[in-house]
Amino acid sequence: MKLMKGENKPTTLTLNEKTKEQLAELGKKGETFDTILQRVIGNSARLCDKNNNQSQEEPNEEESN
Repeated sequence: MKLMKGENKPTTLTLNEKTKEQLAELGKKGETFDTILQRVIGNSARLCDKNNNQSQEEPNEEESN
């Protein structure tokens, strides 16, 4: 397989069967595991950013007393 510039080289991950099934349940028909994982990673990163931003905006209890 010849990769074009900017393409990522495919790799193999080892998952237990239950994890593979759970991952497949998150996907839509025809989606690759890579696409599913990219979406999960993106959602997780946005959630972490949101939580980090909220914790910075909340006043510290000691500071507000």
